[in-house]
Amino acid sequence: QARHAWLSIEGGPLGFELRVDDDGIGPRPADEQCDEGSHFGIGIMSERAQRLHGNIEIANRPQGGARLRLLVPIRQEQ
Repeated sequence: QARHAWLSIEGGPLGFELRVDDDGIGPRPADEQCDEGSHFGIGIMSERAQRLHGNIEIANRPQGGARLRLLVPIRQEQ
């Protein structure tokens, strides 16, 4: 139910953050969440983040709506 979405990418010496914010209704409360295996979009995003040695966080924005953050570390060549 979002009308607007914003995408930002920030990088630093330790890694980068990709963030998607929207002005919709936000994620469901924890007691109403479906398990990750039954929601293919979230499951696939989490799997791909893990392949990059990163993780995904999904939360409510303070202003309303949802915020998805992909955090990926920069791997040092050995």
